[in-house]
Amino acid sequence: MRNLKALNIEKSISGAKLVFEENWLDKLDRLAIYLICIWGFILPFAVFFDPNRDRNKTGNEYYLFFLMSIFCIYILYRKATETRLTEILGNSSQDKNKELVNNYCFDLGFDRVRNSKNLIIFNSDKTFGLGSNYHICRIFIFKENRVYFTVIQDSYRSNVPVLFTQFILKKDLEKLFGEKR
Repeated sequence: MRNLKALNIEKSISGAKLVFEENWLDKLDRLAIYLICIWGFILPFAVFFDPNRDRNKTGNEYYLFFLMSIFCIYILYRKATETRLTEILGNSSQDKNKELVNNYCFDLGFDRVRNSKNLIIFNSDKTFGLGSNYHICRIFIFKENRVYFTVIQDSYRSNVPVLFTQFILKKDLEKLFGEKR
């Protein structure tokens, strides 16, 4: 599990973002991902606008190369917002909401890593065969009838952002709590 050292729940809720002490490896990891994605965004433009390129012998593959730019921008966005908390309004008390989230996560086979009064963290090893050292952490914070959550990637090498899991989780929680926005 990613080291969420000194996680401040109250500041996290008020700022709608996880507030914790990051170690220097996490900061270095974020910088490396930013640099790789910026390079991946710029590279298609450099190749396409190369003055020495023979434009008569090029086809649609150069235009498809720009999809890499769009994907890199999306990865940058997800990395920059991975600690942002999403809020779901529950129908009942904090304890009932915790019970619903616990049952939902246990039904999907997630492992509960941390459980306290206002915080639950679940890990899953379902990471498309990237290895057993890669986990997806689902972090839930409870306050009154509200549930705040985020989804982050956790590994020992590089913590690339989770690209689509947070959308699936949000839809499932909206169904679970019966909320329509």
